[in-house]
Amino acid sequence: MLGERAVATGCLGSLNGKREGNWDDEVTNMLNRDYEDWRDPEKTYMVPCELSYSSQDDGEKAEKKVFDLLQSFGESQSEGMFVIHSYNFAEMISEWSKKSNRIEKKWLTGEHDFVVLHPKCGFIFFQVKAAVRTKEKFSEANKQLLKDRQSLQAFVAKEAKGRKKKDINHELFTYPGFVVMPNCPRPDDSVVIPSNGVFKEHCESVEAFSKWWEDNVKREMDVNKKLFEILVMRFVGMSHSLPCTLSESIEENKKVMEMCTEKQLLIILSSASEQWITGPAGSGKTWLLMKKVLMLAKDALFRETKEKILVVCYNRPLSKMFAKTFEDHLINLLQDGNLQEVITVKTFDSLLLEITGSELGKSDEEKAEHVSLALKRLEETGCAQQYDHIFVDECQDLCGVNWPTLFKRLLKNDDDGDDDDDDDDDDDRSFREPKHMWFLYDANQYVRLSEKQYRSHQQSIAKGYKLCTVFRNTGSIFDQSKKYYVGHSSVECIKLGHNIQGLEIKWDESLTMNRNDKEGAGARCIVKHIKSLQKNKVEGRDICILTRNVEIRDGISSELEKLGIESQNAEDLYLNFAPNKVVVESIRRFKGLESKVVVLYDPPFLQGKDWISRRTKELLYTAVSRCFCYLIVITTEYGGKALKSDEGISDQENKGPLAKRGIETCSKSGPSEFSPKRSKRS
Repeated sequence: MLGERAVATGCLGSLNGKREGNWDDEVTNMLNRDYEDWRDPEKTYMVPCELSYSSQDDGEKAEKKVFDLLQSFGESQSEGMFVIHSYNFAEMISEWSKKSNRIEKKWLTGEHDFVVLHPKCGFIFFQVKAAVRTKEKFSEANKQLLKDRQSLQAFVAKEAKGRKKKDINHELFTYPGFVVMPNCPRPDDSVVIPSNGVFKEHCESVEAFSKWWEDNVKREMDVNKKLFEILVMRFVGMSHSLPCTLSESIEENKKVMEMCTEKQLLIILSSASEQWITGPAGSGKTWLLMKKVLMLAKDALFRETKEKILVVCYNRPLSKMFAKTFEDHLINLLQDGNLQEVITVKTFDSLLLEITGSELGKSDEEKAEHVSLALKRLEETGCAQQYDHIFVDECQDLCGVNWPTLFKRLLKNDDDGDDDDDDDDDDDRSFREPKHMWFLYDANQYVRLSEKQYRSHQQSIAKGYKLCTVFRNTGSIFDQSKKYYVGHSSVECIKLGHNIQGLEIKWDESLTMNRNDKEGAGARCIVKHIKSLQKNKVEGRDICILTRNVEIRDGISSELEKLGIESQNAEDLYLNFAPNKVVVESIRRFKGLESKVVVLYDPPFLQGKDWISRRTKELLYTAVSRCFCYLIVITTEYGGKALKSDEGISDQENKGPLAKRGIETCSKSGPSEFSPKRSKRS
C-alpha cells in the first residue's frame, strides 16, 4: 500500500531494529488509536480538528468559513466522512512534451483546499476562492481542480496496481470537484451558471448547504472499500506526519516521516502566544519544542527577519543536546555558522547569572530569591536581551513562583523591534510569526517540585495542553516506569501510544550486600553487559550507564577505564569529544535525554520517610523512562525483588550495598557550570 515511506518511531522492539517503522503499520496504528471507526466512519472528522489563523487575509477567512460550514453540516446531518483541509501534494506524472515531442516525467505539486472522503458518496475536492465575482477566479479554481484530479489519479495508479484504469477513474471522478465562493452571489439567470459552483447563497447557513449537498452530492455509490482505506491512510495519515524538509520528502527514495497525534499537531500549529504543555516523560514535550523552534528559526532565516529565539532548560547536558540538534539542522542556513544568530540556548542558572551577575545559592529557597533578584535587576536596568520567542523545558524543576513573570519580561512586545529595523515597513513585519512562549512541564507528583509548582501555576496549566500518551518506551519499560508515576487529579491517566512490547527488562541481581571494592565489582558486572551488547552490534554511544549521583558516576567511569572501556559523560556526547564511547552519567543529569540501551546501576529502592520515598520514586521514574529499547538493571537480590514488585519499591529498610551513600539531589546534579572548582568530567 503506502509502504515506500518509513515512519520515525519513539521506541525500538529489538536491539538490531532501526528507529523507523513500516509506514502502513504505523499509520494503521495511529488511525486505530485516534479514529476507531476510520474504515467506516460514523461521524464527521475534521483534519485538523480546528482551524485558526494568527492574522487572517481574505482567502484565509473564506477557508475558515468553509471549514466551519463543513464541520457544522457534517455534525448536524451525522455524515460519516473525513474532511481534510490544506493538504500539500507532490506526485510524479508522465506528460506529453511538445518541446521534446515525447512523454516526459515531471513533478506535479500543489495544495488541496479541502478533500472529502465519504464511504458512500466517494471522494470530493473543494477549491475555495474569496472573490466576490466569478470572473477569472472561477477559471483559476477549475485549473486547480484539474491538478487535484491528476495528483489523485497518479497516486492511486501506483497503489491500486492490477485494477483497470477505467474502473479507478469512475470511482475517483464521479464528481467534477467544486469551486466554493462564499463571498460571491450566484450569477444572474442571464449568465451561464457554472454547474460546479458553490456560492454565497449556499454558504449562508447549514440548512442552505444541506440543500445544496442533497441536490449535488448525496447519492448511494458502490465505493471500493480498499480504495477508501488507502485514501484515508494517505490523506489523514500524512496530515498527522511532518516531513523533515520539503526537498527530503520529495527527492529521497526512502521517505522518513514523523507521526504526530492530533493533540501534538494542534500544539505545533497553534498560533497562541502563551502555552503550558504538560505530560509524562516520553510523551513528546521536548520533541514538540525542538520541532517548533526549528520551524520558527528556518522561517526567520529564510525571511531574514532577525528574530531571536531563547530556549531554556534546567539541566546542562540537555542544553548541550538542544544546541547540537539546532546547529545540525540549521548549519546550511546560518551565514557565519553561528547558532546564536537566531537561537540562544541557556540553562536556567546561567540565565539568572547573566541577569544578576551573582552566583546562585544551593537551596530551593535561595534559588527562588534569586529569581526575585533577577526581576528586580530587570526593573532597575531594563537592558537585558529580549527575544521574539521563548521556550522553557523542565519547568517542574524551576524554583519559586515568579519565573513565568521573568520570562514574560524577556519576551518582546509585538511593537518592539530591533534598532536597525526602523526602516522596515509594516508589510515586512506582517510576515513575522506571532510571539510564542511555551512552558513544558512534567505533571508527575513525584517529580521534585512538581506538586508545589502545580499548585502555584494550576490556573495556567489547566488552560494548556495535556499530553497523556507515551511513545518513547516499549511496553515492558512503560510497565515499570508507570509504577513511579502519579498524575494530578485534573490529568488523564497515562497510556502507551503503540503496541510494541519490546525486549523484557534484564534483571541482574549479582550485586552483594557487603562489598569492599565498591565500584570495582560493579564495573566488572557492567563490562559483562557492554561486551554482550557489542556482540549485538550496539554502538557505544547508544549505551548509557546511569548511577545515583555524580560521585558514583566518576567512580564507575574510572573503573571502566581500567578494564579497557572508554566512557564519556552526557555533555561530551553532544560536544563530539568522543562520538562512540559508552555514556556514564548520573540519573538526574541525564534527565530530558534518552538512550537506546540504559544500564541502571544499583538504583535506590528504599521507601522510608515521605521525602525519601518521593525522591527515590523520582529517580527511578527518571531513570527508567530514559530508555527506548532495552533496560538492564544491576542490583542486589533484595533490590530486584523490591523493584519487580507491584509498587516498584521496598517498604523496608534499604539493604543495598550503597544504601548509605545517598541519593543525588537536584542541587548536586554536578557542580555549577560557573564553579571554578569544576572537575574535568563534570
